[in-house]
Amino acid sequence: MKILQKIIIGIGCVFMASCASSRNLVIEYQQPAEVTFPKNVTRILVINNTVPQNSAFGVKHTFNENPIEPITVSVDSAAFNTVNSLSYELDKNNFFTKVVVLSESLRDDDKFEVPSRLNNNIVNELALQAGADAIVSLDHQIYNTDIALIDNKIGLRKGSVKVRGFCLFNIYIPFKDKTHMASMRYVDSITWHNDDVSMRRGDVRELVNSEYASTAVCATGAMMGNRIAKKIIPIWIAENRKLYSSYQTDWMAADANLRRDKWDDAVFVWEKIYHKTGSPKNKAKAANNIAVAYELTDDYEQALDWINKAQQALVAKGQNNETTLQKELSIYRKALEKRIEQSNELNLQLRD
Repeated sequence: MKILQKIIIGIGCVFMASCASSRNLVIEYQQPAEVTFPKNVTRILVINNTVPQNSAFGVKHTFNENPIEPITVSVDSAAFNTVNSLSYELDKNNFFTKVVVLSESLRDDDKFEVPSRLNNNIVNELALQAGADAIVSLDHQIYNTDIALIDNKIGLRKGSVKVRGFCLFNIYIPFKDKTHMASMRYVDSITWHNDDVSMRRGDVRELVNSEYASTAVCATGAMMGNRIAKKIIPIWIAENRKLYSSYQTDWMAADANLRRDKWDDAVFVWEKIYHKTGSPKNKAKAANNIAVAYELTDDYEQALDWINKAQQALVAKGQNNETTLQKELSIYRKALEKRIEQSNELNLQLRD
């Protein structure tokens, strides 16, 4: 399957400003996932294989920056939120034909500090029951909660909760001698604020209570599930590409073609500029524009070749390598090299 990409800002809008010599073209394209599943994997089972940590574990509580006895923070629902958020994102993107979630924990022990890994028999049994080709299991999750209260004695009272979460996912492919395929670790954090200037000073410590802090933990869990999904499936990202222009007749003709979405005609004009101009900068700018056009048709090798020509045009005429244009060309070259590196992997991941 050809790698998908799209222009998300119309060319007519890109060239509306009349005083600048360059414009940003925003393109959106797919970036490969961190894992590549076998081609036969189309149905996924997401499970919760964690033990909720003790409600007093990892909680730090301060009042005016001085430690006080911490409140308890329940994290019983955090893993539930993580696996449901993950399964929702996987299902929403239609990368797999079927996504099933088991949000209730499979574990019945109390060793929350110890990550668990599924054995082959359990993997095979779960896959058979769910009709799944692969299992994504949340096998460990730990939270640290930092609660800070401030009373500056002039009426300003604040409470904040910063939650830092860690999760470990293991990916399993059933009915193999070794079912474990890959491990994925992820750390993220979220900070919530609660301000109330009307409270009596004696009640300031109630600005953040156990329920409020637990809600922040659950929100962190949901956020981590959302973001770990973006490591499991290809995602769309947006990047800027520069297109150069000028008030000279040929450049304006190329711009007019772009406004009509006639890229081939614009490339014809840019190639004419490249071969005829005596200006190293104009030669480099025209070559850059041609490279962008080739990138939009997934011809990365041709795009890279034209960026090479753009950089060589400046060097050949003794232009300073530290000029703004040379830096911009260097940034674009690195972006193209990255896309070339990722293209084969992405094509393996995309399904017809």
